[in-house]
Amino acid sequence: MTTFIGRLQQIGIGKESSAGTPVAPTFWLPKNSGQLVADPTTMEDDAGYGGIEKTREISVVKNMTKVDLNFVPRAKFFGNILLALYGSTWPTVRIPIPGSVTGTFVVGETVTETTSGAVGVIRRDDSTDGTTKALYLSVTSGTFTGGQTLTGGTSGATATGGTIESPSALRHHIFRTLQTNNHPSFTIASYDPDTQERAAYCMLDTLDVEIVAGDYIRCTSSWKGKKITSTSALTPSYPEEDAFLAKHCTVKMATTFAGLTAATAIALRRIKLSFKKNVIDYQGVGSDDLDSLHNGEFEVSGDMDLKYDAVTY
Repeated sequence: MTTFIGRLQQIGIGKESSAGTPVAPTFWLPKNSGQLVADPTTMEDDAGYGGIEKTREISVVKNMTKVDLNFVPRAKFFGNILLALYGSTWPTVRIPIPGSVTGTFVVGETVTETTSGAVGVIRRDDSTDGTTKALYLSVTSGTFTGGQTLTGGTSGATATGGTIESPSALRHHIFRTLQTNNHPSFTIASYDPDTQERAAYCMLDTLDVEIVAGDYIRCTSSWKGKKITSTSALTPSYPEEDAFLAKHCTVKMATTFAGLTAATAIALRRIKLSFKKNVIDYQGVGSDDLDSLHNGEFEVSGDMDLKYDAVTY
């Protein structure tokens, strides 16, 4: 058996197409710490057999996995974490609206661009924001080119789109809270010089995001999943990607989502957001493994530190 330090142990993550069916990792996380840990539930047989011993034997009645991962969010793999947190995502094209809007666009309606005939669905509507007006559209068909009239299929609202950001392949990902208890599941894999293992049906249970001036943004997450199984043919690799730092962060407050762009940035020294999904595991008879996992109530809390020079906040 090889002797190695913990730094050689690596963690990969892959979104499952079918919940509970394991997949190969699509990203390997440059983690600060974390590993797959078996989390069995045991029961004692405390029946009397004519002796003074309290317990005759202990049996494993449920097998599952806990994963605690600490990492710095990076531009490519962090989308998987946000998808596990919120449950739904769309890659969108951001189309600026330099002029006025006739009518009122509605999030979720289709929008058609004249001439090109491209069709998309509004996933975020900033067309009423007085500072930076824009529509974020997930493309259904065609290619949006900009500079043409956009018409809402339900509302009938119209506006002239501005120049689309270059390169044309640039996408703004919109994450929304999926209002079900069946959010996407992931396979989390572990690779080290001795073993290759994985756990299917992993669900994000908690996520803490902490931002401190002069540091990287740092995340702490916990996951629950089915029991650990052996695997093979894992090949860890790490694409070049940018890390997020506190200097990349802007904190604002507004009474409505639409008012955030125009709101004044707050010069915080530190802010922490904590998300809890209260994952519930379900086990049926006939196996010590789990059948499924489901997110429960979605909770968000947080705190922040800032210079006490006013009572505004």
